[in-house]
Amino acid sequence: MAAAGNSGAEGKHSIPPANSPSVITVGGYDDKNDLDPSTIDLYHSNFGPTADGTVKPEIIAPAMWVAAPILPGTELYEKAETLSRVLAVPDYELGKLGRELAAKLQIPDQILRAGAATTRAFLESVLSEQKIIAAHYQHVDGTSFAAPIVTSIVAQMIEANPKLTPAGIKNILISTAHRIAHASVLRQGYGVVDARQAVSLAKTDTHQWQAIVGGPPRVEDGKVLFFFYGDQAKSVSLAGEFNGWDSNKTRLQKDEQGMWRTAIAAPPPGLYHYKFVVNGEWWLEDPTNGMKAPDGYGGLNSVLIIK
Repeated sequence: MAAAGNSGAEGKHSIPPANSPSVITVGGYDDKNDLDPSTIDLYHSNFGPTADGTVKPEIIAPAMWVAAPILPGTELYEKAETLSRVLAVPDYELGKLGRELAAKLQIPDQILRAGAATTRAFLESVLSEQKIIAAHYQHVDGTSFAAPIVTSIVAQMIEANPKLTPAGIKNILISTAHRIAHASVLRQGYGVVDARQAVSLAKTDTHQWQAIVGGPPRVEDGKVLFFFYGDQAKSVSLAGEFNGWDSNKTRLQKDEQGMWRTAIAAPPPGLYHYKFVVNGEWWLEDPTNGMKAPDGYGGLNSVLIIK
């Protein structure tokens, strides 16, 4: 697990270790501190293809308005504790306590002379400026906080199912995520992490990921092997530049482990865009393949490289 970085507004891509194909790179979103999902917008996370064509991030998590403990023993810790104590007293005690702590809290004399209401408003503005939300907590932002949130979800997934492999964990996280409809697909990967769905799916997962999933399609004995996981899928087909984007030409078969798979003759060397077509109507990029390119319709194609 790695944080994507916070310089997306400057057009920067992720740097090590976040640009490694083997890690789950976590970008961020801003929920405006509101429970209404329609208010969610993207954070300025680093995004885009790496040197080898892998698109990052894979998933996004809260990167603003995250409540975090203030480091004990620091100046901010003492200030937050003092501010919370002062603001908890009634108005008739606020003036006296405010004068006693004026130097420590940097309260101007004119504020104290203006009365309790003005003093309280001033102290509350200091809380807001410092992002202090409780005696020992403050709001923090950045993908360095988004990544640990996803890590905590992974810990719950493993507790629910200790047999999960890294490949299985990654697949569950991205298959249960939800994309923000109005936002760039390239910037959000598979979308907002869904803790409840991820842990729920982890509990029942029995797929032997280490044996059948390990990354993008691979070439064996002159054939390209493709895999797709989707317990809800009734049919899966493969459409791409190598078969004229014909969704009826190459069907995947579901094996006894619940994994959809197929093999095609390896095309000539080059780059080929493709997608999976699920239930005849959903055109999806390959979750196991980090190499992607815009499809021209606001989404992404997966990219197959034949050398």
